[in-house]
Amino acid sequence: VWKHYTPEQGMVSEDVVDFFIDSKNNIWAISGKDAKMEGLVSVAINALSKSDLLVYKNNQWELLENDPNGPTSRVTKVFEASNGDLWFNTYTTGFYKFDGNEWQSFRKDEGFKANHFQSIFEDSRGNLWIGTLGSGVNRFDRKTNRFFRVDSRSFGLRSNDVTSIFEDSNKNLWIGTWGKGIVRF
Repeated sequence: VWKHYTPEQGMVSEDVVDFFIDSKNNIWAISGKDAKMEGLVSVAINALSKSDLLVYKNNQWELLENDPNGPTSRVTKVFEASNGDLWFNTYTTGFYKFDGNEWQSFRKDEGFKANHFQSIFEDSRGNLWIGTLGSGVNRFDRKTNRFFRVDSRSFGLRSNDVTSIFEDSNKNLWIGTWGKGIVRF
């Protein structure tokens, strides 16, 4: 049986850009409002304009209180790492990690050269890779809890506008760029 969720059932909007189901079966949906992508429906978001925080539990959308430490702009992607941490990729205000209890932000003023995040990928070794617009590729060091920018030349990148990252069965990283093709590392 199909069930349609609308604002009457607690959604921010009927426009859904992407959604994600985590390992705990929580549903996270990136939603739009008034033809603008404006929020994350689930745990988090103060989007382009402030939106509600909702999570789908017990067959209903539940309104949560806004967390001032959570993402503050349009979320473009939700990703769950192998350790269960949820990562929220935003378009302009940084990258956010949620461990189930607390938020941690990673922004331009905390080491990134840009705030425009496009992609996240975890490789077979447990490394998290972030693709940005303007700042190339960044790798997360779990021991120090910090991101480090990878020298684009070591990847053979001709562009610091990275749109996608993935790993093939031979453990090669493939990096898609905006306007400069694909690089295999």
